[in-house]
Amino acid sequence: MKFYIELTIIILTGDDDEQLAIQSLKLGAQDYLIKSQTDSNKLLLKSILFSIERKKMEEQLKSALRQKDILLK
Repeated sequence: MKFYIELTIIILTGDDDEQLAIQSLKLGAQDYLIKSQTDSNKLLLKSILFSIERKKMEEQLKSALRQKDILLK
């Protein structure tokens, strides 16, 4: 039996490195926030909520594609 944990990754860093941000996003991070540009918790909270919604939508899409494959067999 295999178990998979679905995680939402948000990078919160003091490093303002555009290449690292791009690489992080390409590797699956949902967001890349720079501490000095995150003047309040609102931006972090917004990022968390949007990341959760994106993850839910990804799962719904995967499920719909699996169902389509089953129906087309």
